[in-house]
Amino acid sequence: MLVGTNWRETSPGARSGYLLVLTDIGNFEEDAGPDHERPYQYLMGRWRLDSATQVFTFSVDGQMGKTGVHSRYKRGRDFYLDYDLLVLNATTLELRDHLTGEHRTFRAEARLNYVEPAIRRIPKPADEGRFKLPGSGGNWGGIF
Repeated sequence: MLVGTNWRETSPGARSGYLLVLTDIGNFEEDAGPDHERPYQYLMGRWRLDSATQVFTFSVDGQMGKTGVHSRYKRGRDFYLDYDLLVLNATTLELRDHLTGEHRTFRAEARLNYVEPAIRRIPKPADEGRFKLPGSGGNWGGIF
């Protein structure tokens, strides 16, 4: 249920409308959209749900989190955002932040045409299906 749908944030405030995508291999992506107000459009990391304690954790690499995740979530070199899982059903996800008590609510949306970030970042051909290579005067070692 968590990984088969997209989760659109419905919480009031700056994150309203953000899109949360959870993959079955434990990755997450939070898309703030093209008109975002934070330093980057995507926040990416790993997610985990402890079914015994109903604690949902997002972990974000220290490099990615340092400009967009509040320092209160930093443990060691990385950032860990722990939430209590309050509601999870076919249409609704509700979380409560351990440190701030803030509630985050999401509604389920069909997942259509999702492209993994690693695939999305593959260089695109410059023209006519050919990749742009460095100029012939460079010292990159190519002979093409």
